[in-house]
Amino acid sequence: MIYKAGSLRAREIETLCTKYAAEIGRAIALVQASGNRETVQGPDFAEVYAYPLDAGRIAWGVNGLTGINNLRGIRLPDGSDEGVA
Repeated sequence: MIYKAGSLRAREIETLCTKYAAEIGRAIALVQASGNRETVQGPDFAEVYAYPLDAGRIAWGVNGLTGINNLRGIRLPDGSDEGVA
C-alpha cells in the first residue's frame, strides 16, 4: 500500500523507520551472515526480525509487545527498501 506523503500513516512510518533503523540494519546483517531468519530486540522490547527471500532480497519487520506487526518492508540488494508499510 502506498501512503500519501504527509498523511498520518506516512509520518508514522517515517518515525518508526527512524526509531528502529539500527535494529533493522542489525537483523538484516545477521541474515546476510547466516542465511536464516534472525530476530533482535528493539529498545522498547519490540521484536525486530528479518529473513531471506529470493534474488538477494531480505524481508524485515517490527512486531510490538502485543505481537502486532507495526512496520515491514523488503531490503533490496542495492540497500534500498520497498513495500514499507
